[in-house]
Amino acid sequence: MAVGHAQQSASLGSTLGTLVDNFFGGAPTADRKLVMAPPPVILALIREFRRRAESRETLQTHISLSAIDLSSQADLRSMSRPAISESETGSMSGSESELVHGTFEALPDMPTVEEASISFHVLTLDFDAHEWARRYPNDALPYMAFLMHQHFELDGVVSVRRFTAAVYMYNQMYRDSSSSPYHNAVHATDVLQVVSVLLDTLRRTERGRAICPPHTVAVMLLAAAAHDIEHCGVSSDLLVNIRHPLYHLFGSESTLELYHSFLGVYVVRYYGVFEKIDSGSMDHDGCSDMFQRLILATDPKSIFGSASELTRVAQMINKDPSSIAQPDVVETLMCAIIRMADISNAS
Repeated sequence: MAVGHAQQSASLGSTLGTLVDNFFGGAPTADRKLVMAPPPVILALIREFRRRAESRETLQTHISLSAIDLSSQADLRSMSRPAISESETGSMSGSESELVHGTFEALPDMPTVEEASISFHVLTLDFDAHEWARRYPNDALPYMAFLMHQHFELDGVVSVRRFTAAVYMYNQMYRDSSSSPYHNAVHATDVLQVVSVLLDTLRRTERGRAICPPHTVAVMLLAAAAHDIEHCGVSSDLLVNIRHPLYHLFGSESTLELYHSFLGVYVVRYYGVFEKIDSGSMDHDGCSDMFQRLILATDPKSIFGSASELTRVAQMINKDPSSIAQPDVVETLMCAIIRMADISNAS
């Protein structure tokens, strides 16, 4: 059995090593910018993850890795998601446009932001993600994302259809890995809501609005929605110890978070969510990079390092209040917000 495990690991490393080179131009690290692959390649990669995880489970029978959708051969292209109107598909290739179908609209039973604020406290920390999920069992995450898109008035920077198309895809990915009791769509909804409350509080001040413009809000909301997609239900350390396929592809540092961010960035680029963003301080690629770093910030091992970084930033701001607008300072604050939302929510 041990020999078979070793041979399988070697074969896996060889198979996915080539894909790593194609995707990243070399071994990925937390600092490496992701290079997106065409849809057929990413789909083949996900199928490879699932197939390898299934065969590995026979070697590690006491460990369930079924969250990588072992029972389904579902293709991401066949997942139900909303359409992007004809006027919004101009930048897509013909084949990509044809893959986007259905339409997301505010459904009759979907509350307005005001109604949801009264009934579900969506803009306060009294929000109950489980109650929201019981009311909208299949669409809790995209509904919350849609409401926050409206609340923060993001139409000027991110198309609501592209935005919700991406979140619907994330929602489907959570549903496909629903065996994870914590890292699921309810948890993602909770994190998205807490991030929204913290950003809403921050943006009530002039300085807060300056350091957290609409495009930053959009990136934060999408990162919160995507931060645990396709979660295995186990820790990165365990994946490293058993030499899981994800370890072979992403290495031993922030293994799961790199996987989440890789898939998340692919989805937003596939739908062209950030294409129209060009604020002067942030463009399409900058938003994608920030999105990735926000998800990497949810790695539990980064908590202590982030505490010292926040202390450094606080001292810098005390000495020079204008430094709060520096890009690295803003990113540190945004990473702290999503990290706090991830570790402190009740879902």
